[in-house]
Amino acid sequence: MERARADIAAGTLWKARDRLHGAFKSDPANQEVLNLLGQTLFDMGDLPAAGRYWYLTTTESEESERARRALGDRYGHNDTQIALALPVRAELDEFPPDVKARLSDLGERAKRQSKADVFQSWGRPERREAKRWKPPGPAAQFFAAVFGAALLLLFVVVLILGVQTLIGHIVRLFG
Repeated sequence: MERARADIAAGTLWKARDRLHGAFKSDPANQEVLNLLGQTLFDMGDLPAAGRYWYLTTTESEESERARRALGDRYGHNDTQIALALPVRAELDEFPPDVKARLSDLGERAKRQSKADVFQSWGRPERREAKRWKPPGPAAQFFAAVFGAALLLLFVVVLILGVQTLIGHIVRLFG
């Protein structure tokens, strides 16, 4: 945070943004990081991006409202699209109560709007991966083994027929 503030003071907002993204990845519900990242993006002129981060904070200012409106404008004020655009990388319980309530409300509206469960795409990445992928069960493993054996048998048959045809051509040619 100190280095990001020094970058801002030096006028190198892009460096501050990059440092703050790193801080965000390690502590995705940190209100200080989210606020400063939103402010930096706002100062860089990227209002929708600022809105994405300020949406996750308790910040209420004219600038944050403009940024949130720009976020809505970018995604057509579609709750599902906005919810999916938010960089929610922490569990909802890690956010302040007001933010948690706002996110929960948005997630429920998105679910009603498009039947998409945006809550599954939110949270810690390792938990999202665990929810998405499951190893194949015994039936899928059996069918994969049968399919593999059938492909191998087909390959062997085609190879034998090819060799047999080649030998027949050689015998006719020289025989």
